[in-house]
Amino acid sequence: PVEVVVDVLRERAQGIAREAARLTHVVTVASLGAGRIFPAGVVCVVGMNDGVFPRSPSVPSFDVVAAGRARRGDRDVRYEDRFAFLEALLAARRCFIVTFSGRGLRDDAPIPPSVLVDELKDYLGRRFPGEPVETRHPLQPFSPRCFEAAGNTGFGTQGLFSYSQGMCEAANVLRAARTADREPRSRFAGVELPEPDESRRHVDLADLVAFFANPTRHFLRNRLGVRLELEDLALEDEEPFELDGLERYRLQSDVWSQVRAGVEPERAAALLHGSGRLPQAGLGRIVHEDAREEVEPLEGLLAPYRGALRAPPRSVDFELGGFRVTGAIEHVGPDDGAPGADESREPGSGGSCEPGSGGSGEPGSGGLGPRTMVWWRLGKLRARDRIEVWLRQLAWMAAGYGPLEAVVVSRERGTWRSAAFPPPDGAREQLGHWLDAWWQGLTAPLHVFPETSFAFAKAIASTPGDGDANPESIIDVARDKAYVAWLGDAYRPAERSDLYLALVHDATDPLTDEFENLATKLLVPVARAQS
Repeated sequence: PVEVVVDVLRERAQGIAREAARLTHVVTVASLGAGRIFPAGVVCVVGMNDGVFPRSPSVPSFDVVAAGRARRGDRDVRYEDRFAFLEALLAARRCFIVTFSGRGLRDDAPIPPSVLVDELKDYLGRRFPGEPVETRHPLQPFSPRCFEAAGNTGFGTQGLFSYSQGMCEAANVLRAARTADREPRSRFAGVELPEPDESRRHVDLADLVAFFANPTRHFLRNRLGVRLELEDLALEDEEPFELDGLERYRLQSDVWSQVRAGVEPERAAALLHGSGRLPQAGLGRIVHEDAREEVEPLEGLLAPYRGALRAPPRSVDFELGGFRVTGAIEHVGPDDGAPGADESREPGSGGSCEPGSGGSGEPGSGGLGPRTMVWWRLGKLRARDRIEVWLRQLAWMAAGYGPLEAVVVSRERGTWRSAAFPPPDGAREQLGHWLDAWWQGLTAPLHVFPETSFAFAKAIASTPGDGDANPESIIDVARDKAYVAWLGDAYRPAERSDLYLALVHDATDPLTDEFENLATKLLVPVARAQS
């Protein structure tokens, strides 16, 4: 069977021939060396890359003969390889094929062939001027180039062919898309998967928050099984002397966890040194001290909310619009007047609650005022963070626990900031919009991009409500703000550089009508409440 033949050829091609080549009636595989090549109708020489052939053998340091001056008659491996290549060329009776890797697999950079191949190409160019002698194969087997000239036997692109029916069908799809519509289109234009099973209508609050952090990434990962991150398992070969932004943020997170746990600074530094998270010696001690100085002010900012920090998570479980939402919400302060509550808050301040619900935390109870949820981040407050706080507020109030305000602490440009977000209005209706968008995002990439969508919504929300502004001019300004967030500028990175967003929207304008509708429905209320 052909599978057996392919397996034998692959094994022979990857191994090193230890014995002399033997003539067969079909295919003879042998290493390229002087005296190993026999006349044949077709001779193929593979792997002729620069640096691979002719060989440059490494000479051991104790080889005094090789270290001395070369004399007439000494063996030269490179000349032997050149002679073996000439033997292979002269052994070909009908066809001589030479292959080499012309492009890098990682960066697509050109890779030069062996100097012997360059010499052969130069000779053929002089001997047969104007005749193509080189075939550049496409990287993908489904490239239309492999099927556009089937049946040709010439060189160049006309020499490409394939027998794969599946790759041919894929090439026809690409060709039809190019000929039918010359305008750039998304790879997923018109793609819509079947709706998931009804069991998916049981939504976990944590999964809902994770979805809206990057809906496109969630769709590709969870519905198509596409993961674009490459795990770098290589060990560092250089000693670190400084930390980059991500490593510094992770170190601050570890230090903050140690501060909350009451670990002594000396013990905390020893633990981080042992885990390899810190540079060695005195430099590591300095980095740890700097990280501790940066996060310690957070402890003072959260001190007034000790009751919320110590409170156990409150579970939510309710039905809304055909969905069942479950989960847990942490760091919600106790009832007003309870030990550890923030006495500086005025009872009844901070917004309204759902009909039939009170402020004490139990459905239908008659509390005095809104509860307080504490949320913090050791870095700058991002759009996805605002969405997370908003969804937790909506879920709390939709469960009937009463109004919930949020105190958000973040650090921007070296300064700690604290902001109070009031309870949302119409929590059940607004959460229903988010659940509908989540269900829509399970069948096709959802045009919600946290930073870009929030920039668009913030521009609309910040417009005065006196009615004098032109609606079209408001939308134009909002689009400009959204494009800045999507394309980036000198002060902020481009959101489109995300791997998953680039895969889906690399050649298209993502700010479509769907984008504007979703940003207006979902994020304009967020921008107005959190301004």
